Amino acid sequence: MKVGILTFHHSDNFGAVLQAFGLQSLLASWGHDVVLLNHDSHRSPAWSRWRDPRGGFTRPVERVRGLIHGGKYHAEFTRFRAESLRLTRFLPDPAALSEATRDLDLILTGSDQVWHFSREPKYFPSWNPPFPGRKIAYAAFCGSDQQPEGNCDRIGSWIRSFDFVSVRDDFSARLVRQVLGLNPQVVADPALLVDPSPWVKKPFQAPDRYTLVYHLGPNPAGLAAWLHRFPGGDHPHPCVWVNGQGDRIPKPPPAEIKIWHASPGEWLGWIQGCQALVTDSFHAAIFALHFQKPFILVTSDRFRSPRLTDLAQRYDLAGHLISRLDLAGPTTLVPPSAKTRERVRAHVEQSLGFLRRALAGH
Repeated sequence: MKVGILTFHHSDNFGAVLQAFGLQSLLASWGHDVVLLNHDSHRSPAWSRWRDPRGGFTRPVERVRGLIHGGKYHAEFTRFRAESLRLTRFLPDPAALSEATRDLDLILTGSDQVWHFSREPKYFPSWNPPFPGRKIAYAAFCGSDQQPEGNCDRIGSWIRSFDFVSVRDDFSARLVRQVLGLNPQVVADPALLVDPSPWVKKPFQAPDRYTLVYHLGPNPAGLAAWLHRFPGGDHPHPCVWVNGQGDRIPKPPPAEIKIWHASPGEWLGWIQGCQALVTDSFHAAIFALHFQKPFILVTSDRFRSPRLTDLAQRYDLAGHLISRLDLAGPTTLVPPSAKTRERVRAHVEQSLGFLRRALAGH
């Protein structure tokens, strides 16, 4: 069957490209002819690079760091997309999307933040002439529990055109329920459905033991003191920080090793090899679960905390959540429990079942 995936793949974000690669890899392993619809999923005007998603404008020093390191950071993602993703030709507008999808059997939308209510119609997907095949939403994510008002009727009509609907978390399910009155199945992120070990690239000159810090929001409060109290006991592990931004790079934490432009494979390698992970990233936590690594989920960023809380509730990870690292004790930093592993396994099986049924059309 010819399948087109519509997701965020142009974003220079490790989780975004790896979840797309994971879904592509899974469907291809099931014998489907899979492509990613190569639309511009990360378009923004030049001035917006100075805008800070937390409000106001980016501090000039953050933009300067982006000018210094952003080119090499972007190049790693460009290389990964070219070598690992099966992309169509570039599709700049809805007319091009419509033409490129005429011969597909179905479009699969998801995962990641494709269903924020401010998104363009193409993410649902809606264009003219309409796509004639089947449409599946897999692990569609609304991004936040706070959505702009006024779009519900329009978005509801778009979602009703799907043959099968699933979402990634409970608050996305609530939002879909509000606009449609139906209960979509909550399924696992595509990155959980496949073994990422073959994608790992061992980082060059990585220490034997280290604590990894990977954060997309501000530096976690209390990080410096925590690093010297717990990981490694009386002999603290060196801290490795991996950058996760291209245009705007916040001040790095007090790390002995700073990685400014890792490839997606190297990023996985840093997670796989660490003794402890401190993060506010949903997908970093997903791969820590894969590799059975001790990790802490920092929930101080209001925008990201709902997805981390949902992840913790679903997989029994409440003990890994902390709002401030200066409140964390040594028992916070533990590997995923047997109960967590069983919950993940069961959810993955349910999610694979949904995807098989949706692809089969029943």
